[in-house]
Amino acid sequence: MRTEVEALALRLERYVSGAGRWLFAGAAEVRPGADPTAYVLSGLPEEDRAPAMFLVLDHIWGSLAHNQTRLLIVVDEGWRLMQHAETARFVQALAKTLRKRNAGLLLLTQDVSDVLQTPVGEAVVTNASSQVLMRQAPQAMPRLTDLFTLTEAEVSWLLSAQQGEGLLLAAGKRVPFRTVASRVEAEIIAGAAQRGEQPRQ
Repeated sequence: MRTEVEALALRLERYVSGAGRWLFAGAAEVRPGADPTAYVLSGLPEEDRAPAMFLVLDHIWGSLAHNQTRLLIVVDEGWRLMQHAETARFVQALAKTLRKRNAGLLLLTQDVSDVLQTPVGEAVVTNASSQVLMRQAPQAMPRLTDLFTLTEAEVSWLLSAQQGEGLLLAAGKRVPFRTVASRVEAEIIAGAAQRGEQPRQ
């Protein structure tokens, strides 16, 4: 029978010499600046995505201590962070304090109900300076209707919205919108489609 120390060593082995060793490995210093910077986590195992997202955001937060440039931090698939109490609270703290470091937070998710499952997630969404709702599944609408006090017309719009259409909620106003890609954006989207990448709504 394994001792507690042996059991702990077995659990930690993955992070010492196995697939999770990236977690404690040193990395080149990358400081957010005027040029767009992307942290791509697609090569990580599913169970490592949330810790990696947390580490990236923590690194960005630390690097902004003396930031003078206005920055927007975009977190795709933000629901991953909202599934864990500690990382959800970290996102909430970021959302409240990034403006003090001349930065803003944009949290993206395909299914807003994943974010709204916890009180912290709901607070992050409802306290945002603006929200953009794209087409929604019928089962998500009762929750969203209550949360955002949507009208029947707004519910109908979101249920039937086509690609690029949505509802913008900002400054106490609600505006249905349709985004139209510029020529350059259309070329980028077409290139992604040719590479087999799935365009996002």
